[in-house]
Amino acid sequence: MASPTPASLDFSAAPLYAQTNRQEGYWNNLWRRFTGRPSPTATSGSTSKGGANHDRCVYTTEELVALVPASAETGIPYLEPVLTGYPTWWFYVPYEGNGRLEAEFVLIDSAETILYEKSIEVPPEPGLIEISWPETEAPLAPGEIYRWVFSIRCNPSNRSGDATVNGWVQRATPDEAAALMADLSATQNPYQVLADSLYWFDLLAELNTLKSTDPQRFSPLWNGLLCQVYAQSDRLTPLTTNNCPDLSTLPIPAPN
Repeated sequence: MASPTPASLDFSAAPLYAQTNRQEGYWNNLWRRFTGRPSPTATSGSTSKGGANHDRCVYTTEELVALVPASAETGIPYLEPVLTGYPTWWFYVPYEGNGRLEAEFVLIDSAETILYEKSIEVPPEPGLIEISWPETEAPLAPGEIYRWVFSIRCNPSNRSGDATVNGWVQRATPDEAAALMADLSATQNPYQVLADSLYWFDLLAELNTLKSTDPQRFSPLWNGLLCQVYAQSDRLTPLTTNNCPDLSTLPIPAPN
């Protein structure tokens, strides 16, 4: 059974920019673009869910949160495009695992066929869980729509009490991927191309890599976007009230 190490927000690094593109307000406007898209109608899902207050899910004022944008109008998550055939999902889990609590990730195709099921031991401390589509599996098919479901098994014998979030992804068609790859190959700021193209999952994956190699420049962007996602929850986590960078003041880091 896999037991991932939870990621966390890193607020220790100050935004030190040797060179910057001073487009202040870019990231704030970007978030409005992500959440201001036409409201989802063909698909539906949920980005946050309070768990049961009994069994193995100890009551918490926080919620299970999927790190995806939701419509500002309806609160429903979007059908998100992905460039890669092996996307990564992130979830904020507010529960303490203590060796007794399991999570489950499921991917379902448009024919309602379950393609993949993964059981995950919830880490001892609340935090982010990262789940990547395994490279041992076939990549997501271009143009195809998939539904993902992430659940905390609060009572394995009665799944109706699960804390569950779900949503949809669609891999880019060959033409869409070729156009985006051409733009990416022509830039020194791939994360900005992904942001401008509204490829949320690919943008997060790129920023996650960049903050690992250059935390002083990229951790504030990662933290700022995640705080916006947390703020969509009906129950704000402490992460939305303390040390959240102001997206309106964050510039676009220039290439090294």
